[in-house]
Amino acid sequence: MESLLHLLQRPNLSPVSKMVTEAQKKATAKYKARSIVQKKLDFNKTTDADILKWLEGKTFSTYIKQLIRADIQKNPGK
Repeated sequence: MESLLHLLQRPNLSPVSKMVTEAQKKATAKYKARSIVQKKLDFNKTTDADILKWLEGKTFSTYIKQLIRADIQKNPGK
């Protein structure tokens, strides 16, 4: 526990240690290309204002995934 406290109390790391290396960028891009699919969703600020208000404070991707999984459970095989 002492070592964890020591880590939490360290001064901020220098900007150099926060830099992302080219190898890290390449590895991240490779992972995303093989593992991630993005689906874009547009909202109209006027006609979808109720939805946007509802989503405030929610983690969007988690919320959408929960809704989809609930729909899958209600409608298996579709």
